[in-house]
Amino acid sequence: MLGTMRNELVRDFLENRGLVFGFIQALTRDLDAAEEAFQEVGLRVMQQAARGAPVGRFLPWVREVARNVVADQFRRRARAPVAAPLEALIVQAFEENEMSAEESRARRRFLAECLETLTDKVRALLRLRYAEGMPLDEAAATVGWTPDSVKVAMSRARRSLLDCMQAKLRAAEA
Repeated sequence: MLGTMRNELVRDFLENRGLVFGFIQALTRDLDAAEEAFQEVGLRVMQQAARGAPVGRFLPWVREVARNVVADQFRRRARAPVAAPLEALIVQAFEENEMSAEESRARRRFLAECLETLTDKVRALLRLRYAEGMPLDEAAATVGWTPDSVKVAMSRARRSLLDCMQAKLRAAEA
């Protein structure tokens, strides 16, 4: 039983890493600080798993852990934290938009399927811009297009992905 609890806690953390990191980044407003805090949250999750103490609902629990880690980080750096009303809005937004790990997996699967509907060149362009963070002019040169052509292609690709995702989500709800 204890091993199962440990495994579930670690699995929940890994399955929700994007949500956890997004929450931390919203609180820190700083990518480097968010990465540092995310690592600390991961350590605390592992410590909790090692203790074997039960955790009720994972996401609310890990958000509270993250809030404490970020607050500690601000104190150590003598930085002003997010104003309390803004922090409350961030927490509320994440709570209202909370999805299960299963829903998150389904959305990733849908996105992968939707990406497959794009041409190889457009997928490469999206990878260059979003995964690698390549500037628009460089991405255009890499794929052999003008920057204006890239802007149009990316706009169409985003629209296509949005339409595809909405259709898949509607079908999944039915």
